[in-house]
Amino acid sequence: MRKGAVAMMVALVVVATSCGSSSPPPSPKRQFLDEVAASGAQERHKLTDAELLTLGNAVCSALQVGTPLQAIGQRFQFTFGNSQAAEDVAIIGVAAVRHLCPQYSSELQ
Repeated sequence: MRKGAVAMMVALVVVATSCGSSSPPPSPKRQFLDEVAASGAQERHKLTDAELLTLGNAVCSALQVGTPLQAIGQRFQFTFGNSQAAEDVAIIGVAAVRHLCPQYSSELQ
């Protein structure tokens, strides 16, 4: 009887801990990459995760020195140089602000 009670307690503890556990939220970098990938911008321009993070960090660095988001977007459009560029630049810029440098979220308004 005692052995059965111990087994029941162990089972309850395992169930309780597995129900209450959840994986930690993805990092801001991962959220940024996932948002841009979901939009299709990463695939359209054949950007690696590293290249995309470089662009996202460049957005944040430019905002840090006072460059308006619109000016950053115009500069990036020359880099991509296709009809989808304006929309994709906006997607990357907004995702960067949202996940990599949220302290500049006022730039999105």
